[in-house]
Amino acid sequence: MWCVLLIHEFLQKSTEDFSTEAALVDRGVTLSYAEFSGMVNTVSAGLKKLGCNLGDRVAFFGQNSSEYAIVYFACSQMGLVLVPLNAHLMAAEAAWILNDARPKLIFSDAEYVDRLAEVCEKLVPPERRFVVGQAVQNWQNFLMLLEDSPAENSYSPPLSEPHDVFVQMYTSGTTGMPKGVMLSHQNMTSLVTSWLEEMTLESSRSRFMLATPLFHVGALVVFLSSIAAGAALVILPKFEPELALQTLLQEKISHTLLVPAMVQRLLLTMNNQHYEFPHLKQLVYGASPMPLAVLKRAINVFECEFLQGYGLTETSGVALCLRSIDHHFESEEFIPQRLSSAGKAVSCCEVRIIDEEGVSLEVGLIGEIAVKGSNVMLGYYDNPVATSQAFVDGWLRTGDLGTLDNDGYITVVDRMKDMIDYSGENVYPVEIENIIMEHADVAEVAVVGISKAVMGEEVTAIIVMRDDNAQDNRDDKTRKDNLAEEISVICRHKLAKFKCPTRIEFASELPRTPAGKLQKHLLRDAYSSREL
Repeated sequence: MWCVLLIHEFLQKSTEDFSTEAALVDRGVTLSYAEFSGMVNTVSAGLKKLGCNLGDRVAFFGQNSSEYAIVYFACSQMGLVLVPLNAHLMAAEAAWILNDARPKLIFSDAEYVDRLAEVCEKLVPPERRFVVGQAVQNWQNFLMLLEDSPAENSYSPPLSEPHDVFVQMYTSGTTGMPKGVMLSHQNMTSLVTSWLEEMTLESSRSRFMLATPLFHVGALVVFLSSIAAGAALVILPKFEPELALQTLLQEKISHTLLVPAMVQRLLLTMNNQHYEFPHLKQLVYGASPMPLAVLKRAINVFECEFLQGYGLTETSGVALCLRSIDHHFESEEFIPQRLSSAGKAVSCCEVRIIDEEGVSLEVGLIGEIAVKGSNVMLGYYDNPVATSQAFVDGWLRTGDLGTLDNDGYITVVDRMKDMIDYSGENVYPVEIENIIMEHADVAEVAVVGISKAVMGEEVTAIIVMRDDNAQDNRDDKTRKDNLAEEISVICRHKLAKFKCPTRIEFASELPRTPAGKLQKHLLRDAYSSREL
């Protein structure tokens, strides 16, 4: 499809072919490919004037914006390594990452500058700090980098190699301190090329709504894929269900990426009202398991093609793909088993199920999902021990448990760390969550194991109720008691006794990362400390 080895070559190729077509739509402003590319060139020249050199780290702390997109490509063009910071990090968390990455330059949205004040005083001089938005003392305005447009070819970008690091994304740190995942140009270009075999993007026609954060690898994949395909990227600063629904309808969106929690919130926002999405051709989802009940509702509501991607930051975002054709079924009575799977490997990698020794397991046996291919990370920044532990015989250990079926589909059973040990029996929360989600009064659910002295871990379900299903004026406690009993009956009917929740709790919301991933460690900590 392309002979592209470096990330910025995607933009160069699309600019050559579609110069006058829309590339970015942000805050009501549309940039053509020629305008977008020109801004990238200008910022690249500015970075050179600032003395940035090949391999230097550049941090960005902010929400989605055209400025973010420009910096991504300018860093690629200059051979710099972008370090995207999660916009929800508190000051101490951001400081830890910045101290680890040691960026030579930093960009930040104005609203986040205060969180960086102390660490920036030590790491980044004022002339190398740029703010997006309103003016901030001791920070240069991003627009300064766009003021002096350089003459054509007035700068010479460092010559990056495909194996050079393009982006350094930090893991969430739920099992320890965050680790900097180093992804090369080749990692990302090979993944994007493979992913575009699955996405139905059309040059100059498709309009992709970017609602997931650019500090997350999933958003980076679809952002780069849209630019590589010559499509238009409609940027939302962050996901808000009302804004996303309005954008889908008014901007004639043809494609989008939503994590399952976002899909659920959109469906709840629609509140059973009828909406039509005549322009929507494909909805991509991933980052966490999609309950089958939610997937079926979404397929009926959006009436478009669905595409699932499974992967990690360490696999450049995707390793397995449940293709659009896999989502087709003839009737509600005959839902194919494959809809519960993560699909098959994308073309740039291999995926298998292994035991603790790294040996491939037979069909049907539960083991760890392992990945090998050109999309797999170079390693963790300045952390050779963690890098070594992540691999076995050249295969990346994902930390996810899965099974392989006779047709080659891999089903993600659960995270290894989320598996519950109930009196010696392995219990996989996702199986229980899918059954509980079938109840009409359940908006969200998380199943975790709470340590008990005698039986190991107690199977605990934490449920968020759907407010719009209240049938009468029963008090809240009665509603919860009745729902808990109904859930218990359903579980006893469909699950082995040892899998059934022995404790059902209710919450107003579940803790999630900005990328929509459930933070079960917070639930385990919270409910372990509560007396029954």
